[in-house]
Amino acid sequence: MEENHLQTSILSKYKYGLYLPKKHFRVIADPPEAEELLVAAATFARPRVFDREGSSHRSYELVRFANLLNTTVVGGLDKLLSHFVKEHQPDDLMTYADLEWSSGRSYRKLGFEPHEDIPPQEFWVEITTMERFYPHRLPEGILGESGQEQRFVKIKNAGSRKFVKNF
Repeated sequence: MEENHLQTSILSKYKYGLYLPKKHFRVIADPPEAEELLVAAATFARPRVFDREGSSHRSYELVRFANLLNTTVVGGLDKLLSHFVKEHQPDDLMTYADLEWSSGRSYRKLGFEPHEDIPPQEFWVEITTMERFYPHRLPEGILGESGQEQRFVKIKNAGSRKFVKNF
């Protein structure tokens, strides 16, 4: 995830991957010296369990999905979601689309419904490393009067859209 997802990796409870066996490496420009290659990955958070109409409801979150850089895995997200659902039997699955990069069309094709829009967020970026810092997590004393004196730039994103798929 660190190298193949726009938002880098994040801690997640459940991790799933699709692997390309060595016999199919002919489709890759520079194949690795390995028996298989991770070409797609999805991570999921622990379930949030709550009471809904008198019964227990388990809601999971798809936290990250990424293909190998410069690679498209047709049906990859669908395969990973199907396997996760088979193993964990969630009541619903939610995820978010960053509106800077996506409208969430892929989620709609997989049966997710738009639930709500999250307003744009403000954060700071350290311009040499491109590391993001949200205002509540900025290291103390790191910003000068304008913020840019210390190589930080204030940015506001386009927001995100929450999607939910019920089972």
